[in-house]
Amino acid sequence: KPPRIKDTANISDIAFHPSEYILGSGNLDGYVKLHRCVPDSLNEQLAKVRVSKESCRCTTFTANGKGLLVMTADKFMRCIDVETGKVNRSLKNAHTSSPYSILTIDTNLVASGDEDGELKIWDLRKSSEAVLCEKQFEDYISDIAVDKKRRLIFATSAGGTVATYNARQRKCQMLSDNLECEVMAG
Repeated sequence: KPPRIKDTANISDIAFHPSEYILGSGNLDGYVKLHRCVPDSLNEQLAKVRVSKESCRCTTFTANGKGLLVMTADKFMRCIDVETGKVNRSLKNAHTSSPYSILTIDTNLVASGDEDGELKIWDLRKSSEAVLCEKQFEDYISDIAVDKKRRLIFATSAGGTVATYNARQRKCQMLSDNLECEVMAG
């Protein structure tokens, strides 16, 4: 049984590498850690970097696994190079309110949602501007998912609604009625 991964602050989010036994985590003190977690082996910390004085809110690996994207309460999106453990890209004011969720859609696209219900889609090949900014929700975006073909993005809101976005056409296709219950990540 491998030893536990310990942190001095509460871990706020984790992400699993798409092809290797690497776990990325962000904590409430603004630190990101990368651990190699091979079954039947000891855990090894690969990197520890402070990305913000504020808390890490959400994390996701890039599709090729070379980067770990981290969004922090100060509205930054940063990319940590998995090989070097250093920040290699930083985007200030990625959202107007604190980010809440993030998901890699495909090789180039990433979706993120914030506390005010705005969803953004980012093309990692382009500069700092989102290729889609949509505010369909009154409450925070609690989770984001994508279909197997990587064409449809689903976002849930704590306000009880679900929206479907077309990743290629970059627009909202459907918004559900209020489900009269909170839709939470599960």
